[in-house]
Amino acid sequence: MTTQELNEVVESKASMVVTKSATPDLRVGNPEPRYVDLQLGSINSMGLPNQGLNYYLDFAQKHMDRTLVSVAGLCLEDNISMLRQIQSMEQPPIVELNLSCPNIPGKPQTGLDFERTQEVLEQMAAILNAFPLHFVTCINSIGNAMFIDVASESVVIKPKNGFGGLGGAYIKPTALAN
Repeated sequence: MTTQELNEVVESKASMVVTKSATPDLRVGNPEPRYVDLQLGSINSMGLPNQGLNYYLDFAQKHMDRTLVSVAGLCLEDNISMLRQIQSMEQPPIVELNLSCPNIPGKPQTGLDFERTQEVLEQMAAILNAFPLHFVTCINSIGNAMFIDVASESVVIKPKNGFGGLGGAYIKPTALAN
């Protein structure tokens, strides 16, 4: 999410850096606790905390050959606006369009609603067609998961009454099935 964290990935053996999914402006995200490590992965309800699109575009310009900028607007207009901004750049970075955040209260996962996904992609086709499509990411975290701390008999994350996205080794079988 931060320049320090992104630089750590740039300096590692990783071949590519993916920024935190950006909204048009800085976003604090959901209240804490919103992330907990589990035995085989994690559960989170981060709520898209990020530094805002321009922050990540500035980073990408310095590391163009190794950075993929993820965008995740809170509405279709946000996504269109961010993609147009990126498209207008002299050297636009590679972009990931995140349609699958399950952790925004009151916002359904676009990626799980095929009719809504089609509507979004049809409205964005002119922008998307200006970029070569290299890959499609088929899974993020699995939404609507819950983990209970048996000692306290309560949920381990606060947002959305304890519901969050399940990540890590837990999701591999679902990812492979889809």
